[in-house]
Amino acid sequence: MFWEHEGNAAVRVGRWKMVRNYPGPWELYDMETDRTELNDLAAAHPDRVAEMARQYEAWAARCGVIPRDKILALMKRQGVTRAFWEKPEA
Repeated sequence: MFWEHEGNAAVRVGRWKMVRNYPGPWELYDMETDRTELNDLAAAHPDRVAEMARQYEAWAARCGVIPRDKILALMKRQGVTRAFWEKPEA
């Protein structure tokens, strides 16, 4: 299972869930032992992270997910500083 929203993304494969809060790195959680996602296991399982990231990229390409960086660049070229639903910075 894969999903993406505004650059944030996730992958679920069996007991493993990998999440990314744009523009940060992927985090990996074992949902059988850590359902509250408190213990990031990405550093302990780099091969699993790489494989799940590869699967995510294949899904994103197949489904036409536009990378957030490209969207932000397009917004900048059009003079848009934030999406209409985002609050102005204080």
